[in-house]
Amino acid sequence: MTSCCVCHERVFIAECVTFNEKVYHKTCFRCKHCGVLLRLNIARSFNKEPYCNQHSPQTAKPVEVIINNSENHEITDAPPEKPPQLNTSELDKDKATSSVDVSSDLNDRQATLATGYDAFQAQVELAAQHFTVDPITQQKIFRMFSEFNIIVCGPARVGKSSLINAICGRKLAQSNPGLDSCTKAVSRFVLNERVQVNEECMTYTYNFWDTPGFESWNENDIRTNFSNIMKKPKSDPLCLIYCASPSCFADTKQVKWILDFCVLERKILCALVVTNKWAGQKEQRTAVLQKYKELLSDYHLQTSEDENGIVYFGNVALCTMVNSQSYIDEDQAINYPPTGVDALIEGIMNCLEDDGKVFHWCMAAIQRKGIINNVVRSIKAGAINVKEFLASLLNNRKNAK
Repeated sequence: MTSCCVCHERVFIAECVTFNEKVYHKTCFRCKHCGVLLRLNIARSFNKEPYCNQHSPQTAKPVEVIINNSENHEITDAPPEKPPQLNTSELDKDKATSSVDVSSDLNDRQATLATGYDAFQAQVELAAQHFTVDPITQQKIFRMFSEFNIIVCGPARVGKSSLINAICGRKLAQSNPGLDSCTKAVSRFVLNERVQVNEECMTYTYNFWDTPGFESWNENDIRTNFSNIMKKPKSDPLCLIYCASPSCFADTKQVKWILDFCVLERKILCALVVTNKWAGQKEQRTAVLQKYKELLSDYHLQTSEDENGIVYFGNVALCTMVNSQSYIDEDQAINYPPTGVDALIEGIMNCLEDDGKVFHWCMAAIQRKGIINNVVRSIKAGAINVKEFLASLLNNRKNAK
């Protein structure tokens, strides 16, 4: 059980703030001097205590940014007047960590940088520009922000690959309507993006992990396979999407094992999705959605249901129904277009509290919207709330349809 370092009461994921390796309730995360309520993006650090901008001591001790790295490099100390250095020391034979002292003018980005992969693309560019004194250091930063994981799991032939394709707006996974599952092992479907940093190209890789053969997995299989996925790269996923259709719903014990591992242990957002929403009878699909609600209520109370049918359980999880492809029934003269995917994208975005996670989720999901350049330019300008901005883009797209 995680406790708040201020009030020492239990902290649930929906109300959790982590700063300098300390855990706070959102309502307890306040300036050490004046007690004003803080947000991560404006908090400053001194001796690992939070301060507001007005009362932050001028001699603030910077937060360390820990960069996981498997190589050992000797980097010499630079004179104090030069930009900050990266020092590495061997912890064990498989892993070395290094710390970067962030100068006081970067304090407003300390909390975001310190979370590793939870950082804006624009902030990565700005940080890299401050560390160009050492090319090895810059490469370490590139590697730290280079990969992000999204897990999509569920029984075979429920439309996992089609949902991945619909989210990204391109064919990343091979979809096959045949009787056999088209994916034979745990598979990675990759979406690559590039950004220019100091005349060097930095490549982002979004890994969508498909988990076929799920029906035969026991609890140990789930833990082992998910843990292996998280080691490639060594970071927790942005989210997990579990898929089931009205005609094919997995053993609820398996879903509970997933939720135990992801929600309770790893604090990973879970989205439980009814795919092929027009297949079968209405009673069948509503039964699957109701079972989702019952399972998620064990982890958090249902907090809301929006007009698009997204059911929220705090910031812990959500459930909804989608149709990733057009549904056609010639005998009944039915032709329904894809529906619910944009709402799912926005629902996941609403649950992700950290702006860096919001940004990376949407960068993976909104390629088909044709607005990437606008997103990057606006975030670089620093004059927007990321979540509100991306929500407005999604709403504009809906209104234009």
